[in-house]
This record gives sequence, structure tokens and C-alpha cells, in this order.
Amino acid sequence: MANGIGTCSDSLESPIAEMDGHDLGGSMIKFARPSLPSFVAGAVCATVLVAVPAVAVVTAVDQNPSVFDGTGPSLTVQPAQFVLGQSIELPRGACADELYNSVGMRLSWDASDATSGVASYDVLTFDPESGNHVVAKRTTATTRDITVTNWNNDCGGGFVNTSWWVVARDHRGQTAISSELEDSIDVWDETGVDVVHDATPDLTLTRTGAWSTSKCTCHNLGTTTYTSTKGGSITYSVIVDKPGRTLAIVAPISNNRGVMNVSVDGGAAAVFITYAGTTQNRTIVWQKSLAAGTHTLKIVNAGTAGRGRIDVDSIMLGPAWGGEALAEYFVECPSWDCS
Repeated sequence: MANGIGTCSDSLESPIAEMDGHDLGGSMIKFARPSLPSFVAGAVCATVLVAVPAVAVVTAVDQNPSVFDGTGPSLTVQPAQFVLGQSIELPRGACADELYNSVGMRLSWDASDATSGVASYDVLTFDPESGNHVVAKRTTATTRDITVTNWNNDCGGGFVNTSWWVVARDHRGQTAISSELEDSIDVWDETGVDVVHDATPDLTLTRTGAWSTSKCTCHNLGTTTYTSTKGGSITYSVIVDKPGRTLAIVAPISNNRGVMNVSVDGGAAAVFITYAGTTQNRTIVWQKSLAAGTHTLKIVNAGTAGRGRIDVDSIMLGPAWGGEALAEYFVECPSWDCS
């Protein structure tokens, strides 16, 4: 089933302390309207969109319309987001050069149907080891927290990814199915090196001011880079291969840390306070969903009086919707594990 990919021009930014409200410039990534066989009686898949921000559900005036309109609901999936304030797990793995992280992310979606209204959603997964699963069936929830990894199989044995889809259903039983999201992410250490994915380019970076290295087993891969210089900056160049992938910064927060100003592509800086009464390492402190292309991520030390230090532990890039469309899906799950 072919997918048509559009373009996007801006992005959604969400530091842990604030959300700036910008989105992908109002643009949407559109997937071709699927033309499914009659594997579900009367079910027709509607156009599936990827967009920011979420679209509110339109409440139908008649959940049992006398006129059958022949169209399913319109489903919108938002870019997958990291869970701000959460710590990523320490790396693990069988080989020292193939350590990987597990990281929490949140999927979110919405749908509308002007005739009969949206009744429910299903959340589907597939992985090569355990097969198909319906992990949420006929739910009204519009978010789901999942765990993603940068696992490259122990000792470089290749990728094994879990795929995710969302299905929206209206009150007439018609469905719309999202494109696929695979749970693989990229994680670079503070020096811009991806120690897991050999095929992933390392990040180029530049620094201004004095930066040093902090060593602790509490840090991801054992080190952070830090500066206490007011105005000291570190800039990463990041290649985003698919629109809607979310870029994130991982850093420690503590009672002796200050303020970092974060900007992308020379835009307005988001302010994040890395002070916390209790130390928390490997914290996801900032994120922004980006268009495809090469982007610059700049982190500047604001130089807070009395606690002027900021650290950078890791840079992460999340997955994107837009993978393989679901070839078939039976509403009552005869070919899926609904248990």
C-alpha cells in the first residue's frame, strides 16, 4: 500500500518547563487513502494524517444515522514524544561496544467522524518474536506510553523492532488505520558518538567557552560534558531523515545546576532550569519535533549566579510515523492476538 509523504516546515517544541506552541507550520504529512478489500463488512479506511497539534474529536449528532455515508473516520497521529522529566535507563547489553538504552515515549492520536462519531480505538503491535497483538481494544484513550530502544541486537546481530499502529472506529464499524511507527531510536553520547548503530552518522559539534568532562557510572555511558562559563555553548548538527522525529536532550538536574537556553536553527531559545532539589541523572529535559533535513541544536549556559554549571549527557532522536501501512486488519481480530 503506497504512502504519499508531504513536507513540513516548522516544529513542536516542548522543554520540560514550557511549551512554545509552534507546530509543523500547519503542514501535514498525508498518507494515501487506503482502498481495503471487504475484510471488514462495510469498513472503509479513511485518509490518515500526521499533524501537530492534536485535532479534537468532533461529537456526532447521530450515532445511528439513517443515511450510510460510506466513509470512515479521519485519524490524526501526532509525532511520538519523549516523557519529559523521566530518566532514561542506564545502558545494558551483552557486548561492551553494543550497549543500548530503554526510553519511555508517548503515542497520541485523535479522530473525527461527522456522521456517526468516533466510537473507539485499537492499538496494535507486531514484533518478529511474538507476532501480532492488539494491546488495547475498543478503548476511548487517545494516548499510550510505550518503551523504545536503540537496540541493535546483542553484539551487532541486526535490528529487531516492534511496530505500532492505531485504528479508529466509528459507530457504524468503519475504520481508519494509521501508518506504522517502529520503536527504534538514535542515542548519541555528549561527544556526538552513536555507540550502537554503526550506520548512523555521528553528530558534528562545536563548543565555545571552557567545557570539561564529568565521569560517573550514573551518567549514560559514564560521562557528561559540562561548563560553568556564562555564555559557553555547544552546538550539534543533526540530520533528521523523516519528518516528525523528535529531538531530545538528556542531562542531570541537581541543586548546583543552572539554566540552559536551547535553540534550533537559530530560532528563539527555550529556557530550561536544570536546578532540582534532588539530583536526578539522565533526565529528558527538552524536546522538539522536527521536519526532515539538517538542523542545528544549540545549548547555551545562562550563567546563573551561585549555580552556573550545566551538563549535557546525551542527544536522542525518536521514531516517526510513516512506515508500512497495515495490509489487513479484522475488527474482531481473527488473525490477531486479542487476549
